[in-house]
Amino acid sequence: MAVRTLSDGELEEAVGKVDYIRNGHIATVTIDNPASRNALSDGMLHELAAAYQNFQDDPEARVAIVRGAGDRDFSVGRDMKERARRFGTGEPLPSHPRYPDVTKPMIAAVQGYALGLGFLESLRCDVRIASETAKFGLTEVKVGMAGPVEPVIRVLPFGPALYMLISGAHVGAEQALRFGLVMEVVPQADLFDKAQEIAEVVAENAPLAVQVTKQNAYTARFLPPELASRFVRENGAKVSDSDDIREGARAFAEKRKPIWKGS
Repeated sequence: MAVRTLSDGELEEAVGKVDYIRNGHIATVTIDNPASRNALSDGMLHELAAAYQNFQDDPEARVAIVRGAGDRDFSVGRDMKERARRFGTGEPLPSHPRYPDVTKPMIAAVQGYALGLGFLESLRCDVRIASETAKFGLTEVKVGMAGPVEPVIRVLPFGPALYMLISGAHVGAEQALRFGLVMEVVPQADLFDKAQEIAEVVAENAPLAVQVTKQNAYTARFLPPELASRFVRENGAKVSDSDDIREGARAFAEKRKPIWKGS
């Protein structure tokens, strides 16, 4: 189904759409504007936020794949034609979407260009798989804007992050692999299948344990060791007191697949 969320009549002329589809425990979020290389209009940004909220709130969804429609690009970033039109006519800019705190894992399947906001959407994901055609870039400095520092230095080592921020250069798939930006590079034809394969592996695990592990990793990463240990221990209590931890032990002893409740 398509997630269509426009705010207060501001975004009636939104181009493209964002689709949210769930198959079993795996959701797919598709940036669907291939005629404009999956550029993100103001309306689509709100739809992305709604799709992520839909994923977070869906009790059956355990992992999401984020992709671009078609076989060309993930997303070239903001729809600059729409933005130029708004500036030219003096239209007020729409409010920025409020993105939810997604505690479930997300996988980006990146093909072709992932630039600007498209690149940032790939960084919003926890795992990135790239096709051989992938090119990542932040071009803000080329148009007089300061680059989006925080999400980039959170994901990349400092040297590669700073290089991408101050150069505005495009980074190809193999270089992105060396930077640690992507986990694997695969042929274009295999991209979604590889993302699906990883999603299936993740979806088989205890969903509460996966979410707590993600929270622990992101929070503890930037804490001093003693605070990180305390947070992991206290947050981990959600798992140690859960039904799933008992089900996991029973299933192991009985040599069967566990039936997770997510609690």
